[in-house]
Amino acid sequence: MSLADDLLDLAELLANTGSPQLEQASLRRSISTCYYALFHLLLEDASRSVAIQFDIPGVQARILRSITHKDLKTVSNSFISNNNLPILIKSLMNSHKSDTNEIVRIAKIVCRLQETREEADYETETNFTRTEVAALIKSTKDAFQAWAHVREKPLGRAYLFYLLYPKLISGASR
Repeated sequence: MSLADDLLDLAELLANTGSPQLEQASLRRSISTCYYALFHLLLEDASRSVAIQFDIPGVQARILRSITHKDLKTVSNSFISNNNLPILIKSLMNSHKSDTNEIVRIAKIVCRLQETREEADYETETNFTRTEVAALIKSTKDAFQAWAHVREKPLGRAYLFYLLYPKLISGASR
């Protein structure tokens, strides 16, 4: 299993801990872990897609460290809104509606998880319920399944490309 899979399993374990004294802490960690599970799923694929081209020890780890949370949000929002993407990608999205729907669904889950993770990590007055966290875990699993469907397709590859090179999104009209 990959780190992403392990993190998703851990998120479920944390959400189902039995201790009432630790419930909010466990639910908060579960939310954060869901986000990081999806973050690592996407980043591992992005870094692997480039690292395979090089026979240099440690290059994949360096690529992983170069992709930021902001990059993931920027790329996801661009695919959701279909803004700031090159014409070629917009055309691809228009001609592959099913794959576009999957990528947009993944991107929406990424953004929702990222926002909820920040709330769980920093908004200490907010309380979460097991039901809310179970829904986030289900969404994360849905994103994993959707990603498995599109990861090797042109739009999946485009999403990974822009994770690696997010600056190419802004102002892209080519």
